[in-house]
Amino acid sequence: MPLILNIETATEICSVGIAKDGKTIAIRESSEKNPHAALTTIFVQECLAEAGVLPKELDAVAVSEGPGSYTGLRIGFSVAKGMCYALDIPLITVPTLDSLIQAGRKSEAAEKDIFYCSMIDARRMEVYMKMVDSKGVVLHTTSAEILTEEFLGRFAQEGKPILFSGNGAWKVNEVLSKESFLVKDIRCSARNMEGLSYKAFLSDNFADLAYAVPFYLKSPHITRAKKRL
Repeated sequence: MPLILNIETATEICSVGIAKDGKTIAIRESSEKNPHAALTTIFVQECLAEAGVLPKELDAVAVSEGPGSYTGLRIGFSVAKGMCYALDIPLITVPTLDSLIQAGRKSEAAEKDIFYCSMIDARRMEVYMKMVDSKGVVLHTTSAEILTEEFLGRFAQEGKPILFSGNGAWKVNEVLSKESFLVKDIRCSARNMEGLSYKAFLSDNFADLAYAVPFYLKSPHITRAKKRL
């Protein structure tokens, strides 16, 4: 009966949850602008209190590994690795796009023959994306893509409905308008991590605490401060 703390800070949403046997029993979330530094550790404490769990009773900590916000991912990893080191428990890294796909699959009937595509905003018309079929076979591996009608049209030619999830999914509407494209308001959440972190725990699929780093996919977008006159 593993107790796993799930931390999701890959996007604008700060989300922390505790799952028991793969089911979330306490969760805290905020979509305020850049709340991660201020709220992540507070949410950890509040979830532990709500679940009636002591830190030493946790069996593992899972963190959303990216791609996503450079700063958000760094904060999530710092908290997760710090807790694992202090408590001497394993670290689990969960691909952010996979957790969004899992959320999309839960939102639809399991027997539907449908493609699932998760997208994270990467500025302008670019997204980080991944697509699988109803059996989980990867149709498009994790990559950074600029959305165009030609690019998305390749998948439409398959004739299968496609469910888009994530905070970059709205961009599909800017490119295509088809009944076969379903855009759902599914955002990153620690709740979406519960099944994947549980499966990783049962398989002893743990990250190396010393060397685990976020999966940024691209270099961070850094702007310079304007010179004052």
